[in-house]
Amino acid sequence: MSLFRKIHDYLGYHQNIVRFDSPLDYRSAATLVPFWENNGELQIIYIQRTQSFLPDGSEAAHSGQIAFPGGKIEEGETALEAALRETTEEINLKATELEIVGKLGEFSTHVSGFLTHIFLARIEGKPELKMCEDEVADIIVVPVNALLENHKPELDAHNWLNVLKLHYHWQEPVSGKEICIWGMTGRATWCLLEMLNEIGI
Repeated sequence: MSLFRKIHDYLGYHQNIVRFDSPLDYRSAATLVPFWENNGELQIIYIQRTQSFLPDGSEAAHSGQIAFPGGKIEEGETALEAALRETTEEINLKATELEIVGKLGEFSTHVSGFLTHIFLARIEGKPELKMCEDEVADIIVVPVNALLENHKPELDAHNWLNVLKLHYHWQEPVSGKEICIWGMTGRATWCLLEMLNEIGI
């Protein structure tokens, strides 16, 4: 059985619901985790959001953060439709290039009050990506094995104090750029790695 089939079957009976109390009513958002195999090794696409500022000059909540492509769910569209639309807009990866493997789960953002639906999508071969410079500062491809090296399976992703410890650090070998994956994206990454550990990659 292929790895992607194992993931599909796993997500058919197990989804992550990681929510925290928020000072705001949850607003709906959706993101996509695009990944593919390169010489038998899984690669995940992350983005770095551009810096953005509020009218008062203060920096917006998720400005400059590492994230998955995605955004708000618009009226009249499903969560998956929103995730696909945002992925096309932000990194020029179209729905016709993707195979939806399943839904990883629903994750809340404590600071900004979003409840985000996260989907996994397989790409056949290395994609040709182009970022929307208004929204995306960088596209970052990270090998799963590199994330597993600093994964902490003993942490409880549903515990707020433990969530503060959920940081994944990685350095791009060619450019030397260092990234830190944390917050909601860190929690989703933790759940993704837990799943991959359980099914065996």
